[in-house]
This record gives sequence, structure tokens and C-alpha cells, in this order.
Amino acid sequence: MGSSFVNIKEQGFWVSDGLLEVWLLSLAREIDFAVEPPSWLVEARQYWYHQATGGFTGCISPDLNSLIISEDRRQEITKISEQALISLLDGNTERDIKIEYWAGFNLTDTTLNTFLSDWQASSQINLLKTAKQFIKLLRGEVTSVASDAGASSWISE
Repeated sequence: MGSSFVNIKEQGFWVSDGLLEVWLLSLAREIDFAVEPPSWLVEARQYWYHQATGGFTGCISPDLNSLIISEDRRQEITKISEQALISLLDGNTERDIKIEYWAGFNLTDTTLNTFLSDWQASSQINLLKTAKQFIKLLRGEVTSVASDAGASSWISE
């Protein structure tokens, strides 16, 4: 599986595609629960859902540079991200997201159940790390750039 650099301007972090796909699907689902989201957020939801389920490798992007054109948008995406993180911490939502993600691959029920039972604690922890790093990026707390090879800027499955 590939990896992608999630960034706002130059700052960002590297993350494995599988984790980023599940996180973007989490964000898309959170937007589905929003009451009358603005049209730009509905478009972001569609884009994130496509990125999460399109089967891309090494080039998955939440396209934050295009989306965050105002402080209001940054705050709205941060709020949605924080809500998505809370939903993941709840635990039940995570299973639903994984089922929805893998449903696009037309797996048999047996294969899907095997995947869900094999979802390791390390992957769950790294998904939460991805969510938290994404939120830190939105808050301007990430200083790494794409050329940084340090472990602090890399999240893998």
C-alpha cells in the first residue's frame, strides 16, 4: 500500500493510504450527519468519499489547500474532524466505516469478517493518530514538511 503527504501549504505529515482512506471516509460520514452543511462542505464530502473509495495508491489527498480559503472554513473542517474523532473513539462507528470501506471491493462476507477480526490494535491506534495529526495540522500545530523523514511526520499501518 502506498503513502500520501497530507498538507496545508508546506506543512503536513506522511500517512499510509489505508489509514488516510478510512479517515476521509470518517469525515464524509460525519458530514452526512451535519444539519444543512454549506455547499462547499457537501462538495468536500463527495471528494473525500471518492478519495477514500476510489482505489488510488500514493496520491490520496484531502485537498486542504483548495478547501481552506478562509478561517471560517478551517474552523468548520476542524469541528467536523473533532466530531469524527469522537465518533471513532466511540468504537461502534469504526466497524461501520470499515464495512463501508471494504464493501466497495465486493468481498464475500467471510473475507470481510476475516478482515474485521484481523484489524489489529496497532491499526486502530494509528487511525486515531492519523485523526489527531489531521486536527493538529488544521490548527497550525504541524511543522513537518514533505522532505522530513522523521518518525514524527510519518504514520503507517
